[in-house]
Amino acid sequence: MQMELRFPAKRFVAFAMMIIVFLSSVVTAVATTIAATIVDGGKSYTVQVFSADTENILEQAHVTLDSDDLVARNDDHGIVITIRRGFRVAVSADGKSTGVPVHTGDTVQYALDQAKISLGTNDVVSEPLGKAVSDGMKIAVTRRYKVNIVFDGGKLSPLVPEGTVVQALKSAGVKLGKEDLVTPSADTKVKDGLTIAVKRVTYRETKATEEIPFTTVVKESSSVSQGASRITQAGQNGLREAVYREKLIDGVVYERETVSSGITKQPVAQIKLVASKAVLAAAKPKKAASSGGTVKDKNGETIRYSRYISGICTAYTSNGGTTATGRKAKVGHIAVDPKVIPYGTRLYIASPNGKTVYGYAIAADTGGAMLSGRVLADLYYDTESECRSFGVRNMRLYILA
Repeated sequence: MQMELRFPAKRFVAFAMMIIVFLSSVVTAVATTIAATIVDGGKSYTVQVFSADTENILEQAHVTLDSDDLVARNDDHGIVITIRRGFRVAVSADGKSTGVPVHTGDTVQYALDQAKISLGTNDVVSEPLGKAVSDGMKIAVTRRYKVNIVFDGGKLSPLVPEGTVVQALKSAGVKLGKEDLVTPSADTKVKDGLTIAVKRVTYRETKATEEIPFTTVVKESSSVSQGASRITQAGQNGLREAVYREKLIDGVVYERETVSSGITKQPVAQIKLVASKAVLAAAKPKKAASSGGTVKDKNGETIRYSRYISGICTAYTSNGGTTATGRKAKVGHIAVDPKVIPYGTRLYIASPNGKTVYGYAIAADTGGAMLSGRVLADLYYDTESECRSFGVRNMRLYILA
């Protein structure tokens, strides 16, 4: 049995119109969507959106932004939205560490510029300058300096990292002994051109045979005349064996201490005989005195004296000044023992044979040699050369009547 479906003509037309309207709506919806490319960090993807507004595109693409993020759009070849995420990297230099704000795509050099860090010719950076920064990156700048190291008789001029002198020596491969001396001090900060001197300290023990000088024993003897001496026993040096501990700085002995010492040969003293006090006293010049008389002076004039005294005389001079009696120090004013020759006594002075003449004088001064009795008088001269020329002489002092 064959069945046949029949529709009324009007119903068929209405149904067809509904289908056409539905298909038309679908085509219109597809035709109004827009393609947008989103570049976010290392990812790139395309989304279909209904609105060309940047904010709507990001919202429809479910993109979340932070306050530090940057968004850039380019419509030259379709919609391209680039998101540069903001973050911080740690930059350390010159003993300080700084958190520097950067974005995706920035380089290490950019981060250094933001931190206002300038690089020297010899400085080293932990990351390549052209490398893109990443979240959590740590950038370290190490300063390097050219220094001069003087040690072991030689010299190095290496590049060393920033730090102290002791760190520079370690970097240069210079090993220090426990007591080695370093100049400047080990904790001094290095800088360009700094000279570091290392002096090696070492120790050693040495043995030595040393002479012990003999001593001289002086004995008085009445058999020896004044000014003479006689050796009755020759002196002999002794010997000592010693062990020393020496401290050396760069090979030169700086300190030495005795570890042990022993005498292997005793020294023998030298015995020297000299004149006894009795001999010296017997040889001491005597003052001779006489009664009055006459004598001719250097001009041939006869002068009368009440007495004269003979004895040892010396000479002296001075740069002006006054004598013990207040008189001016000058030729003719002589020094005496006032107990022997009272101050103010008028004198004429010459040698016993008359060949040496001092001339007229006044007793105006004194001194230790006169007071002790060693010298009869000290005669004043204007110059040291005259004093040296006179020296020590036996003179006769005539006390004028």
